[in-house]
Amino acid sequence: MIISCKPFELSPKVDGIALDPEPEWSFEALLSEIDELERKINSSSKVSVPFTKERPRDISDSKSNGRTSASPFVMGVFEDKMDNIDSEDEEAHDQNSVVVKRFNFDDLYLSDSDDSGDDSSLEAQPCLMEKVESGESSLFGLSPCPKLVLDEIKNQISALETDLKTESQSISAIFRVERYREERCEMERKLDTQYQCNIAEAHHLTAVQRDLEVRSQTEERKIRIDAAYKDAKRREKALQEEKLRQERAKAEAEACILSLIPHNWFPLPIHCFHGDLDSSSQYN
Repeated sequence: MIISCKPFELSPKVDGIALDPEPEWSFEALLSEIDELERKINSSSKVSVPFTKERPRDISDSKSNGRTSASPFVMGVFEDKMDNIDSEDEEAHDQNSVVVKRFNFDDLYLSDSDDSGDDSSLEAQPCLMEKVESGESSLFGLSPCPKLVLDEIKNQISALETDLKTESQSISAIFRVERYREERCEMERKLDTQYQCNIAEAHHLTAVQRDLEVRSQTEERKIRIDAAYKDAKRREKALQEEKLRQERAKAEAEACILSLIPHNWFPLPIHCFHGDLDSSSQYN
């Protein structure tokens, strides 16, 4: 909430009564009132003189340094019931100093009706309105009850602090969730990598096993082929040996028959006996 500051102004008269007891005053009236106050305070015997008058005031029409007064005057009022006065010489100023008009009462209220010299006349009197800062005076104009406005500001500050705390907690929770998600993603990535490695290893083992099976089948086929070839060679050799044996037996039978028959007994050629020899060889 943005608070706009505006200068504090006195309210106008209400039923003929204004906050300022004397709204219209002049410089001469102020000087006369100050002289009267000095006279009353100096006439008191119980209180030490708190005012030091350097030189009599002289009002002239000549203007020096842009001021209406030709000679300065200094009036000092001390706080804490004027217990810190050291000496009159310490409060004196040089007459050649710069012309200054300073009125510093510091909440000291002196009335003309105080004829007694009691210390009660020097006590601080409350003003009609308490002093407020420009920011607080603006609150009086904005709201009929500034306390409610301050409470509302405090409530808004508390709400903002609560929102900030809630937001920080939410951000922390989001960070934790993000960290957990990253950890889960990393774990899943590692598991996926391990699973892919296992699958690749299984495929490699399967390929090696298949290659071994193919090689073993090839070797078995080759062995079977070699065995069949050797068997065929052995059979062929056996057939050739059987054929040679038969031819040898036939030749021996022919030679035996020829040796038993005389040459002049049968004038027939020898091929006529081939059929008989074949039949006799079968019986043998």
